[in-house]
Amino acid sequence: MNPARLALTAAVFAAALNTAACETKTGKGAAVGAAGGLAVGAITGNPLAGAAVGAAGGAITGAILSDSEKKKGCYVNNQNQKVCPR
Repeated sequence: MNPARLALTAAVFAAALNTAACETKTGKGAAVGAAGGLAVGAITGNPLAGAAVGAAGGAITGAILSDSEKKKGCYVNNQNQKVCPR
């Protein structure tokens, strides 16, 4: 697969996972990280390793951000909107 096709595949993959059932920042971080890692890996010659590293990094970053919001008292209301106290 050529790099342009892999980049397009990564973008479609990220969009699909972002709109799927990934409600948490961990899930979204993993999806975006995997897509970005796939694109970078395609350029460097190892797209699967890039996707794996990107997914792990994205999941860790998402978990840290999610934990930070929970400590602030943020929550998702019944209209699926994030609410944080001031």
